Amino acid sequence: MALLLLEDNGYAYVGRFETEWKKRAATQNKQWPADKTKAPDFIAENALQEWVLAESKGGFTTPGRKPPIKGALREGLTQLDGWDKHINPQPIKSFAIGTFLRETGDTSGETSLIAFVDPEPEVPENPVEFPRDTVRRANYASWLSLMGLDNAAARLREGDGEPRRYEFPLLSVGGHQYAVSIASVAPRYPDLSSREFWDEFRDWRFWPFPWFRNGIDIELVGLDLKVLRALSSTAQTVGASELMALEPSERRDTPADLDGGTFYGSVFSDGSLMGELRLRRPGEPFPDFEWIEVEL
Repeated sequence: MALLLLEDNGYAYVGRFETEWKKRAATQNKQWPADKTKAPDFIAENALQEWVLAESKGGFTTPGRKPPIKGALREGLTQLDGWDKHINPQPIKSFAIGTFLRETGDTSGETSLIAFVDPEPEVPENPVEFPRDTVRRANYASWLSLMGLDNAAARLREGDGEPRRYEFPLLSVGGHQYAVSIASVAPRYPDLSSREFWDEFRDWRFWPFPWFRNGIDIELVGLDLKVLRALSSTAQTVGASELMALEPSERRDTPADLDGGTFYGSVFSDGSLMGELRLRRPGEPFPDFEWIEVEL
């Protein structure tokens, strides 16, 4: 919920702050601030390439009681306090975000809600230097990991290792093409991410497995093709990232009807996609994936 709030406020790119700070502090011989026990959850970036820090709090609210908004936000502010002065470029502000959920059977007058405060930054103090593309690298490395591309994610984060060649099916949603990783369908099912499987699958005259007979639900995670090409360029020339030339797009919720199926899910403003492709029963039109090879 905190990440969606950041996105609604224009911050499309997000990374784990403590991970990024510790990695760079170690190379710059900077120590953990003496007055800090915890770091904020996230560092995020908007289209103007401005950074913010964010700490997420919250939970389920006891039926019949008011949510502890002030206490949660106070705790979040304490965790954020002063961290903006220990990083350069300096974040323009910090967000303490509280998400307070109620069960559907809760008859209280108040509904679930999100509350936040965003204090102004402090004067810098011996900051750790961050490269300008830090947040975007962290953001897309997380998506690559979710797509099962851990080696590519590590290379994007660290800049080490040789690029590898990957092949992806392309899915068209809302006028954009997305290179997708097919996560799972059912237990004991073969690898769905290969071109060979889908070429053979299209030729089946019937679907032999009982869990197929009413159609197939396929979990997908993917990235816009223009994003993937920027990541490929970044993999080839680590010091000359094209990630900063990317601009956030409009976030869209689906469903979207496709040839042979329907996509249900979300397309986020950083060009990522997550959801489910529902294929119809055999004998009806079937999606004919295009494929692309990319080095990452």
